[in-house]
Amino acid sequence: MAATAPPRGQRIYTSPGTYYFTVPAGVYRICCAVVGAGGDGSQYPSTGGAAGGGGACAWTNNVSVTPGQSIGIAVGAGNPNSGSDGDGVSAMSGPGGQIVLARPGRAFQLTSSPGYYNNGVGGSAATSVGANKFSGANGNFNQGGSAAGLNGTLPAPFAGRGGTGVNFSNTGWSAKQAAGSTFTQLYGAAAGGGGAGNASGSSVTMGADGAAIIIWGPGRGFSLASNDY
Repeated sequence: MAATAPPRGQRIYTSPGTYYFTVPAGVYRICCAVVGAGGDGSQYPSTGGAAGGGGACAWTNNVSVTPGQSIGIAVGAGNPNSGSDGDGVSAMSGPGGQIVLARPGRAFQLTSSPGYYNNGVGGSAATSVGANKFSGANGNFNQGGSAAGLNGTLPAPFAGRGGTGVNFSNTGWSAKQAAGSTFTQLYGAAAGGGGAGNASGSSVTMGADGAAIIIWGPGRGFSLASNDY
């Protein structure tokens, strides 16, 4: 009688909140990745608008688990406070403690001169958790900071747009640019993109929410060389 092949699958979480993943029968190793939320951008015409930073990314392959075990998952919400992480951290944990954690990008910050803002900084790899960690890009006035991808920082957006984010699917991950032409798409894209500095408007531009993904199955894992898994 032929042996039963180990199961293969994935779970993707892109809405902010807390979740619990139950390890399926026959699964003894999983691969975990998280992206922190993007920071908000603001508007101030004389400075070009201060942009939000992109979220960090952290991932670990071949995490030992047992069937029926519960993995806690947190997906960060966009709009991390300018001086703190707010609710923007994305993370996973198990009975042994933290598995992965990705810091969010920070929102724009008011300077000592009223009406002037500093760009938000990208989520820090140094204070994230995982076998592989990458910092998000800093905001750059009109353009929001890009999130960090599984192979490092994603391509920067065009000036005037929200930051590039990480888009997870059932077959792999990819970089997602904010859609639209300059100054028409100001929110961060996909997971972790920072909000653009909206110099032509009068409102805050939102950073994107974070994301988390778990994959399992023979030969599967996140790779520095490919956007497949």
